[in-house]
Amino acid sequence: TTGKYHTHHTLQQASMETPGEQGDEHQPHFGDEGNDETEEQWDQPLHDPVKGVFGNPWSTFADRSFWHAAQWMAKRPWNRAPFPSADLLDSHLPVLPLRWDLLCQPPAHIPARDAVSEEGEEKEAKQSDREAPEDTTLVGAQATWIGHASFVVQMDGVTFMTDPIFSDRASPVAFAGPKRFRPTPCKPEDFAANNVPIDFVLISHSHYDHLDYPTVMALKNNTSHWFVPLGLASWFNDCGIDNVTELGWWESARFIPAGGAHQTPRVIGPTRRADIPQQQLQRQLLPSETETEKATERVEEEKPEEGISSFEAKEGVTVVCTPCQHWSSRTATDKNRSLWASWCVMGPTRNRVYFAGDTGYCDVFKQIGRRYGPFTLGLIPIGAYCPRDFMKPQHVDPADAVQMHIDLKCKKSIGMHWGTFELTDEHVFEPPELLMKELSTAGLHSEDFFVVRHGETVFVPRC
Repeated sequence: TTGKYHTHHTLQQASMETPGEQGDEHQPHFGDEGNDETEEQWDQPLHDPVKGVFGNPWSTFADRSFWHAAQWMAKRPWNRAPFPSADLLDSHLPVLPLRWDLLCQPPAHIPARDAVSEEGEEKEAKQSDREAPEDTTLVGAQATWIGHASFVVQMDGVTFMTDPIFSDRASPVAFAGPKRFRPTPCKPEDFAANNVPIDFVLISHSHYDHLDYPTVMALKNNTSHWFVPLGLASWFNDCGIDNVTELGWWESARFIPAGGAHQTPRVIGPTRRADIPQQQLQRQLLPSETETEKATERVEEEKPEEGISSFEAKEGVTVVCTPCQHWSSRTATDKNRSLWASWCVMGPTRNRVYFAGDTGYCDVFKQIGRRYGPFTLGLIPIGAYCPRDFMKPQHVDPADAVQMHIDLKCKKSIGMHWGTFELTDEHVFEPPELLMKELSTAGLHSEDFFVVRHGETVFVPRC
């Protein structure tokens, strides 16, 4: 127990860096040396049952008040990097038309991504390079970047989207707020028009650049299911969407796509009624490790083949809600009333994708890597990090992102949360440049953690 907040596990925070400390924050660590956590300890969100709000359990998080934000905004005219011209944007951040032939032919029939030069500059894609190889036994994950944190991911017979936003502004109103400076490569209705149904959508939290009402309404008739963190199901219910599963950290559900004897997709696992009062959810908000394991075992009738996680099954994919360090808000009165999360999607063939959502760096990524890694593909933020003293608790920078890639045990990672909306003060071209430098410092290659162009589709073979 910590003050008025309650958490199921005792948290080991002594070795964690507090926000604002400098030290070796940008030095990569490849092991768990000095980490006094045990495998049985899984960090849970703090929760105030009186106010009905969530909190981060790590000392690496510090809340930023309205006063802090006002100070930052007052200094922005002098600290903000100059915005590039339209010609520079077109040359550095081209928007490719979506390759619907690739999206209609998901793994295992997609070739590997284009090669990357030693200098880290992507070679121009050729149409012939994207043709299916003669060997069609490849299994892995195919990802298409829509922009910001929005991807279309295809793996193990399912197609899912992450934090989709197609609107021109990340804002509650159409006339103000962060404006998109790179267009989307398609419209949300294009997926149905091109016969690419969305099996499910992952939502990380309630901020407007990650949960966009016009996009949700445009996608809802072509989307089988929605997975959201605790506290967000009621928002979807208000939008007329009932096919939603609300999960807390470390909880999982299985999504089984339509096929065979089943004419409609199925979701097996924990479900929550959005109308249950917060105080009645208190026990469910922080389930014990035993309860979580039992919930998972109920959706696994058989153990998979040797070498595959017990959380994976032979049918469908497992969707796991995992922690991240952030916060939530859509109005002036609902701050932290819904949870924030990252997500793991795990198939029956050692094929796993991690979606980080929006996050600052903390040690929980080591826990996720130990419990669910290695990952075929990680989708990790690299932008919106300046000024550092303000953004560090809530947004990773490229150095933190490389450390996440290591902690999570990702085979490959794609940098996201950059190049679409100007949310913070760094130059819009800076995140991938710093990423290359940090990869070199960590002794990693540019092929391990890379960026793609808007609309580009890439394939990564399974682990």
